Amino acid sequence: MKNIYVLANLILFLFITTQPAVYSQKFRAGGKIGMGISSLSNWEYRSSGSENKTRPPLVGFLVNLTGKYQFNDLLGLQAELQYIQKGEGLKIPGSVEGDYKGKTRISYLTIPVLINVSHAFDKILVYGVLGPYFAIGLSGKSISLEPYAGENDLVFQEGELRRFDMGLSIGAGAGYRLGPGDVFLDLRYDLGFMGSFSL
Repeated sequence: MKNIYVLANLILFLFITTQPAVYSQKFRAGGKIGMGISSLSNWEYRSSGSENKTRPPLVGFLVNLTGKYQFNDLLGLQAELQYIQKGEGLKIPGSVEGDYKGKTRISYLTIPVLINVSHAFDKILVYGVLGPYFAIGLSGKSISLEPYAGENDLVFQEGELRRFDMGLSIGAGAGYRLGPGDVFLDLRYDLGFMGSFSL
């Protein structure tokens, strides 16, 4: 695969979450909800038309279940199971019927496995995470918004949409103890190693 397709599925997570948690001395588990901002690779291969086309990022929904084992006060291992929507928009100006606007949305089930480095200041926890993620595509749609509305299902197969993805997840955040759980501000950046569309 050409190097240009190595930088795939760039995504930034920014979400504020309430995380009810199950605690033991070294293990905790909980859930998160939030939003992600993403773009796709291999888009030039898929889209044609005006050179003036733009590719705005797509805002998608995210639901996350998290388990973390704390080795010591600083270091832990964190595994997650999450549903996430990735994708990208497309705008092509100057058609006869007006500007074309559409988007591609792909739903994934993703498993990040992360090293977690954290430090607590009374009720405030600050942390950073780093590690690989593995993803499997669940569904995909190509959606037309203007000048006409419609949608088509995308197919996971050779020469079309790639079902499997993997990459590197990097993040940082802070949490505040609130009752039985925590409120988090979590920033996450995922860098995929595989193109969204297989050539």
